[in-house]
Amino acid sequence: MMRYDYDVIVVGGGPAGATCAWFLGHAGLRVLLLNRGAPRASGSVMVGQAKGSGVLHEMGLAQELDQLPSLRRCRELLISAGSGAAMRLQGAAGWRLCDRQEFDQWLLRHARRVAAVQEPWRVTDLMRADDGRIAGVVAYDESSGLSLAVTGRVVVAADGSSSVVASRAGLTPWRSSYGDVAWRSRWLNGAPTAAIEYHVVHRPVVACLWRWPSRDGADALGLAIDAPVQRKISDPQAVFDSILERHPHLRERFGEGRVVSPWHGWPLAMARTPHPVSTRGVVAVGDAAWAVTPLFGDALDTALLSGRLAARVIAGALECGAPTAALAGYDVLLWRALRAERYAAKMLRGLVRRRLGMELLVRVGAIRQGTAAAAAGAWRVRSGREVVAT
Repeated sequence: MMRYDYDVIVVGGGPAGATCAWFLGHAGLRVLLLNRGAPRASGSVMVGQAKGSGVLHEMGLAQELDQLPSLRRCRELLISAGSGAAMRLQGAAGWRLCDRQEFDQWLLRHARRVAAVQEPWRVTDLMRADDGRIAGVVAYDESSGLSLAVTGRVVVAADGSSSVVASRAGLTPWRSSYGDVAWRSRWLNGAPTAAIEYHVVHRPVVACLWRWPSRDGADALGLAIDAPVQRKISDPQAVFDSILERHPHLRERFGEGRVVSPWHGWPLAMARTPHPVSTRGVVAVGDAAWAVTPLFGDALDTALLSGRLAARVIAGALECGAPTAALAGYDVLLWRALRAERYAAKMLRGLVRRRLGMELLVRVGAIRQGTAAAAAGAWRVRSGREVVAT
C-alpha cells in the first residue's frame, strides 16, 4: 500500500485554496498548501456577499473581516446604460469592499494555523500512481531553484484560471467558457466615487465599465469586453478613452481624473455549461474550476464556496477510504449550489449584450421595483431617468 506524505495537497494560496485548506485542516487531515507567492494587486474587491458570507460565518471570520484596515461598506450601487439611463440602489447593510492583497494574506494566515504552507513553490507536474490516478505533485522552489516531489491522497487545483494542475490532470474547463476578458487598473481624481458603479455600453464595443471606491482615493477601475471583440483589442486604454468620448454621462461622471496604473488583463472564468471539475485524485476550485458568476457579488464568493464544498467532499471521501469514486460528488454539489446564479447570469449576459435589452433592463427594472416598494416608502425617483432604493 502506498504511503503518502500528506492527505491533501492544495496548490494555490488564494481565497479558494486557503478556504479549502482551512476546512480540511480543521477536519484533522494532514494538509500541505503550496503557494507561488504574494497575491496579485487588484485594488478593491467585493467580499462576503451572497454565499460567500455564509462560508465566512461558518469559519467564524465574518466579524474579523469587518476589522480589516482596508475594509469599507459601500451603501450605494449605480447601474447605467449607454443612453445615461440609470438605476441607483441604496441600502443600510451595503456591500463590503476590501483590498484584494490584504484579504488574501488575511485568509492565508488563518490557513497557516492548521496547514503546512510552503512558498514560493510553483507546481510543474503531477505524480501518478500505478493505477493512473493523481498521487502527488512535482514543485519548483523559485527562490532556491530546488525541486520537490510530494505525495498526497488528493490534490486540489487552486492555481487560477490557467491552472497547471487542472490541465495536467486532464480537466479542460476553459473549453466551455464564454471567452470574455477583463482589464483592471486604478483611477484617481479629485472626487473619488462613493458608489459601486457598473456602466454597460455598446459603442465603440460591447463592454462593461466598473469603478469601485478605495480608501486611498484611487478607485479600482475595470473593463470587461465581449468575447467576439476582445481578440482584436491590444490597447485597453484606447478603448476606455473612446468610451468616455462617446458617452457624455460617463465623461461627466469620471471628471478630470486619470488612469494611474498599468492595465492588467485576465480571462473571466465563466462557464456556459457545467463541466467536470474533478477527476481521479484531483478537484478544481475557484478560478481553476471556471465556475465564476461575477454578475453576483464578486468571483471571491465563488472561490470561498467552492473551497468549502471541495473540503467537505474530500474529507468524506478520505474517511470512507474511496477518494477516487467519492470525489465526483463535488461536481454535483458545486453546480447545484450555483444553478440559480448561473442561469440568471446567462440570461442577463444575453440581455445586456443588446443595446435595447440593457435600456429595458435599467428602465423597466427600476420602474417595477420602484412601484413595488413605493407603498413602503423604500424607493424614490431622483430624476426622470433614475430610481433610487433606500
